Amino acid sequence: MTFGREDGQIYVIKKNGYYMFFLYCFYSKQSKNKYLYLLNGGKLKKILQNRLGDLKFYYYDTIENYTENVRLLLDRYTGGQKKISDFVKGLGGSGKIHGCIVDVDKPGIFESYSYCHLFVNPIDGRITPYFAYDVSSRIVYNDFKALLKSQKSCKLLQDNYKRREKELSLNMPALQYSSQLEEWGYESSMYDEGSYLYKISRIIKSLQYVAEKSIVRIWNEELLNSDFINRIKAANRIEDMIDDTLIVEINGK
Repeated sequence: MTFGREDGQIYVIKKNGYYMFFLYCFYSKQSKNKYLYLLNGGKLKKILQNRLGDLKFYYYDTIENYTENVRLLLDRYTGGQKKISDFVKGLGGSGKIHGCIVDVDKPGIFESYSYCHLFVNPIDGRITPYFAYDVSSRIVYNDFKALLKSQKSCKLLQDNYKRREKELSLNMPALQYSSQLEEWGYESSMYDEGSYLYKISRIIKSLQYVAEKSIVRIWNEELLNSDFINRIKAANRIEDMIDDTLIVEINGK
């Protein structure tokens, strides 16, 4: 199926509930030839297999295998995120997941966004509690409790956290930035700049879109390589992304 759009055409692949959207066009006015580009929302993504014939003989043939491998890689990571989300919800918070980020506080009546978050790093498994008004800077806290204590919007969550902390006594682990806190000294928070957290999060969000919506918006050739998938599984890189000792079980189990 194609649709006219200025100098190019949109192509849609649909196979057993899986979708991919492409634009066949000149990348710029200086381009001499038209190529296929993967559509990620309104953005064009360059792809290695970029000829019209690749739609049928490459992407259509491999889309099911690709999406299954993405689900395989994200399974443990998103499972760990879900535990964090459920815990936050159990405290009366938002728990909304988007990319690598779990929202902590619920937006106010006249607001659309949460300002307190937990960033779950897919590379090293670290969980970063932070407060931010925008993507360019943030205040990072050394643990979840410090974040709750610092923000009025988290008063309910803080009270519920204290109650659970008392119920679970010393068996309650900390949801913290790192198990190695010597670098913090006596500080409970640090000022941080840069949009690097959101760059990683956008990649994970695109992969989550594949797993949850069955729409491929990011393409990595390695995800079709079964040896690559098995090597990652064998190295426990996905399994170790979320350490269960960082999660406070809601039921105390």
